[in-house]
Amino acid sequence: MVPLAVAVERALPGLRRRGYSVVDGAFGEEFCRRCLGELRGAQRRGLLSPNATHFVRRSGTVDVLRKHGISEVSSADPETWRQCRFQAIQDFADMSDSSDLLSALQGLAGRPGLAFTTVKAQANDGTGGCYPLHCDSEPGVDGKLLTGILYLNEDWAPSHGGQLVLHPFPSKPTSVEPIFGRLVLFFSTQMLHRVLPAWRPRFCLNLWMYSSAPQTVRAGAPFIGSRTCEADVVEEQAMTVLLHPKFRRHWAKLALANEWEESLRDAHPATPHLDKAITQHRTEVQKIGSSLGQFLGEIGLTHPDVPCAKDLPYFLAEKYLPLAERVHHHRQEGGVSSEWGDDSHG
Repeated sequence: MVPLAVAVERALPGLRRRGYSVVDGAFGEEFCRRCLGELRGAQRRGLLSPNATHFVRRSGTVDVLRKHGISEVSSADPETWRQCRFQAIQDFADMSDSSDLLSALQGLAGRPGLAFTTVKAQANDGTGGCYPLHCDSEPGVDGKLLTGILYLNEDWAPSHGGQLVLHPFPSKPTSVEPIFGRLVLFFSTQMLHRVLPAWRPRFCLNLWMYSSAPQTVRAGAPFIGSRTCEADVVEEQAMTVLLHPKFRRHWAKLALANEWEESLRDAHPATPHLDKAITQHRTEVQKIGSSLGQFLGEIGLTHPDVPCAKDLPYFLAEKYLPLAERVHHHRQEGGVSSEWGDDSHG
């Protein structure tokens, strides 16, 4: 069985329970060193291009914000990929086409086959480059199912930064050190994550696995009772609704609004495009907060003591996040699936 399939099999319990999994040592040191040497060689030959964040505005226009110090080459650009003359990295990309991997993925209940995969070889020059909070895709956009990151950083220390911070909302965030030979897997459309500034050159291979089935957002949500229910019962039922994959990503953006904005500033230089992106972020947070407030009001959970309208998102996040965490962990302890990734398929 190819190493990637072995890693996926080992990752399945964590993917089901938390939405992510960390697997160390699946590829062997020699293979990882070959990948690192090839990536450094492509970087020296100037074959990597600057990485950028693409913000789609409500008008449909796209603002491109380049990140400082991060460059990459993608298998989706076959001409440049061929010029890199990768061998070990190409072997890593080819592993995603194996029947072993397809068999391993069947361990995720309801998962369809893979349509295709893409790989990016990425270099961070160690001068503070980082990523803002984001999910790698959204349901119904491009078919992304799973994200994998293989780290190629020898002798990495916490002081070097560059940690991957995963937000398996509403659980507490977890920080993953980008150490040599470590593979991280998570659901592309559900796992919010960011990368902290790196203060030493940092290398990795990014893998995206795309579904062979059309993506749709599941309709419907659990029934939440009525105003006649006891208040604590209604609140728990409301949290169950908000933890459904259809809503969780929006609820998370509300709860993490301040960190989200901070991460945008950390990852991009100050430009008019960044100002527009932050304005759009604040507008989205206000709309999510307004919708959530309306939802809670409709089931009898109103709070007239909110200081002012602009503070509503943060008030709701502070009040209900601890309850959401309790409901989430209670469901897990009771063997109820968190439905990680289940918004990807109808």
